[in-house]
Amino acid sequence: MGKLRQYFRLRRDRRGAIAIEFALILPVLLLILFGIVEFGAIMFTRHVMFYSAREAARAYVTGIADSTEAAVTIAEDLLSEGNANGTFTVTATTSGLGTTSALITINIETPMVDAALVNAFPDYLLGDEDLSVTTTMYLEDSSENNTDCGKKKGSCSSKKTSTSSSKKSSKKK
Repeated sequence: MGKLRQYFRLRRDRRGAIAIEFALILPVLLLILFGIVEFGAIMFTRHVMFYSAREAARAYVTGIADSTEAAVTIAEDLLSEGNANGTFTVTATTSGLGTTSALITINIETPMVDAALVNAFPDYLLGDEDLSVTTTMYLEDSSENNTDCGKKKGSCSSKKTSTSSSKKSSKKK
């Protein structure tokens, strides 16, 4: 009879139940919080990329940048000032020069895993996809713009690693 009473007394005793429930729920809550922070970092990097591409195209259209090479340099400078993570590939091309439909296109790409704060996700979640931003603007008067870039008329490209990426690469090891 004593063992039966002891069993019922232990069954009513709820001490420690909250600690066990918290220990079971805490990893799920931390995973959700980490996902929100990681998504925010990727969106921040995309925003900096979009801003850099737009400002570089705008500089070329308004004549601040006199060549596509200068527009690429402006985009690279804005990317490094924006503290965005990753290795960025910046490409500037022009088309239809001398016509009323002249365009400049700035494209910035970075691997998705470089845009993340921590490369903790397996490849099947982030994949081998690139985070890419493209900005195209019409040239108002294309005769004033010089498009020489390394003796290649109308195109220029560059690959640059931002200062933040050196910190990131040390985290991957």
